[in-house]
Amino acid sequence: MAGVGGQWREVAGGSAGRVGDLILAYRQRLGLTQEQLAGRSGLSARMVRDLESNRVTTPRARSLRQLAAALELSAEEIAGLGPPVLRIGVLGPLVVTRGGQQVTVENEDSRRMLARLALRPNAFLPFDEAAAKDEENAQELSRKLGPGVLHVEQDGCLLHVEREGVDAARFVDLLEAGDAAQALRCWRGPIAVELGGDALAKDLGRRRVAAAIACARADDTDVHRDLIAEVAAAEPLHEPLHAELMLALGRAGDRAGALRAYGRISRRLAAELDVAPGDRLAAAHRQVSDPLRAWVTPAQLPRVPEGIVARPELSAALDAGAEVCVVTGPEGIGKSTAVLDWAHRVKTSFPDGQIYVALGHQVAPERAVLGALGVPAELIPANAAALYRSVLAGRKVLVVLDGATSAAQVRPLLPGGAGCRTVVTSREPLPELLATETAGLVTVGPLTPGEAHEVLVRRVGARRVAAEAGVVSRFLAGCGGSPLVIAAAAARAATMASAPLCTVLTTAPARHGPDLRTGLAAARHLDPHRAPLPAVEEVHTADEARAWFAAEHDTLLAGLGRAVTAGRDGDIRGLAWLLRDHLDRGGHWSSWLAVEQAALAAAVRQHDEAGQATVLRNLGEACARLGRDDEAAGCFRRATQLSLALGDGIGQAHTLLVSAPLSPPREALEQTLTALGLFRRAGSAVFEARALAGVGGANARLGRHVAALAHFHRALALNDGLDDPAGRAAMLAGIGGVHRRMGDYTEAARCLTRALEAHHAAGDLLAEATVRAELGDVHHATGRRQAAATAWRAAAAALDRLGHPDGARIRSRLTAHRVRRRPATDRQLRAAVPASDPDGPAAH
Repeated sequence: MAGVGGQWREVAGGSAGRVGDLILAYRQRLGLTQEQLAGRSGLSARMVRDLESNRVTTPRARSLRQLAAALELSAEEIAGLGPPVLRIGVLGPLVVTRGGQQVTVENEDSRRMLARLALRPNAFLPFDEAAAKDEENAQELSRKLGPGVLHVEQDGCLLHVEREGVDAARFVDLLEAGDAAQALRCWRGPIAVELGGDALAKDLGRRRVAAAIACARADDTDVHRDLIAEVAAAEPLHEPLHAELMLALGRAGDRAGALRAYGRISRRLAAELDVAPGDRLAAAHRQVSDPLRAWVTPAQLPRVPEGIVARPELSAALDAGAEVCVVTGPEGIGKSTAVLDWAHRVKTSFPDGQIYVALGHQVAPERAVLGALGVPAELIPANAAALYRSVLAGRKVLVVLDGATSAAQVRPLLPGGAGCRTVVTSREPLPELLATETAGLVTVGPLTPGEAHEVLVRRVGARRVAAEAGVVSRFLAGCGGSPLVIAAAAARAATMASAPLCTVLTTAPARHGPDLRTGLAAARHLDPHRAPLPAVEEVHTADEARAWFAAEHDTLLAGLGRAVTAGRDGDIRGLAWLLRDHLDRGGHWSSWLAVEQAALAAAVRQHDEAGQATVLRNLGEACARLGRDDEAAGCFRRATQLSLALGDGIGQAHTLLVSAPLSPPREALEQTLTALGLFRRAGSAVFEARALAGVGGANARLGRHVAALAHFHRALALNDGLDDPAGRAAMLAGIGGVHRRMGDYTEAARCLTRALEAHHAAGDLLAEATVRAELGDVHHATGRRQAAATAWRAAAAALDRLGHPDGARIRSRLTAHRVRRRPATDRQLRAAVPASDPDGPAAH
């Protein structure tokens, strides 16, 4: 309805009394009754009638915002709801507009004052020494800007303005939100001349350069090149910025443009400063000129744990060994530690560096290794092994491949020529490698009694060992020379410093962990759409899966702790993958946070950027569960940057979807729509349905209830036939929540009850508590105050047990509505809790 839009613009510049006519026109455009608009906006039907009849001529700003969201207005239409908007631009020539009309400020002193005020919106700006002159300029400026904008006192003034209306404030807010590219678009040129010498203006310039560098490092799609080039033109002598511009041009395939950029800054440095390009610029030039020869000298050997003893037989065998050696032995015998100890001793014999790869269950680790060696990702072909051998040709490099599971996993990482040494650790001897690569075999046995005694002395202390020599002798005789058993006992002794050794040194067989094949099956039942999973059948139902995780919870966490201590990165990441849904749904969020932090460190050590993006996404979710929203946003930002750099659309979509609840409603809508498109292109029906539900949730936050219901129902229809009960439960909860906001309490109660049953069956304690609280809201709205109280108390108790901050918020509803506590009747309990919940409202 173009006519309505034009009418709205007329009112924006005219009498506020006609706002009611436009509310009526927009309501009719959507086909809503006054009661439906009231339900959508949260206003009373009487207020809607008074507004439309123009009996209320100056509606509150909050009421107008609620109506704008309910009427699904565009940004232009929303702008017309209130008074004309003041906008001030200083990131370029100074410009001032009010309601779209330019405001002319001619006095130079007033222009300088306005520019300085724009850098400090809603903050008091003291006058300089010439206070009387400054006050005069401020009064003139106040007349120009209009009433209520500039508050002037004898010693200073304050500009009342929305941050969105000042380009400098918008730039800072976008940077802090992690959107460097959008922030750079706030600039129209060099900062306003009126701000010359201002410290805040200089800081904005530095942040602009930093944002351009961040864009250059994240950009491999040619999207931000013009933004980066624009900042580089404004900073003609900034070497780090020009180096990043060259690398971005090179990644985009424009080597000629990158070399031209190098030529320009080189000539400028010589002409203006009489200097040659620095190391950073020269390195970028080398990489652009001959990207395959760009070399980052690797020094990747992990630190060797303190308190170990030398294994001279192993060292001698490796010193005399072949170019490829396989070091084998049972788990916990000390293979990795002994090899790393030897590698640190001989690393000076390999001047071109030392590569360490914790293989575990990595797929195509050679790509990550090439990236760590300085080869741009876009230059790594499908057959990365051939390029890996080419890059290492003619160099002297030590390669340590830790935790191999097969010869096929090792072969792509074997250098092609002489000069390099490769040492592989594995529980198996890898006979195929011995046969085809003429590899040497070194078997690691248990510690000798002398070596075992030395380890214990170093870890526990000579005096304590000597004081209970008999106990120590019996312990060492029974431990079989296992470094793992000795280390575990020594760790117990260290944490119980005052306890006799006879109580802490035990050779009782340590439980190395549960059956992980069963664990993989259990994880599959919790979320069947987390790939890849092997086909295992030890667990047959979701109930069995939850029971298995409950029984093995402590053992799994202890196993991960041992993997961290031993530096087994593949095991760390495998266990983190295994535990994710169990820890999240069970409310073990502090443990989940610690597990994902360990997994992230392992992925970084493995140079696995795709893995880092996945773990960062999980880490962000764990932080969000604990109420650490700023940390969560940072994790999601880094995950998105990595996915974009890798061209991983699915990874980007997952991060956009899970991070949307932390974003402002309009940004959340954009995120979920983007995720929806990415999942559709990938053909992922399960996550397309979840993304549709995400779009529904974002529309609900904006008060667009009709659109929200449409998306939720499309999600539910797509979910039919898919094995995704968790997604279906969330969709039902979303539909119920929208119906509650629209005042359709019967349908709200029906959907929320079904969602509660589904969440309870899935063991998702937070979702169950959240839905239970919303059911309480439905009961309260229909006058069933005791049923509401029962549901709210159960929800608050569950949230308290989870350590979730929303427990206090739910409990405040009881106080606010003055619901008297008394024992609930059976009927009230049935109203608050589904029949399938055998344990009552406080069970979880």
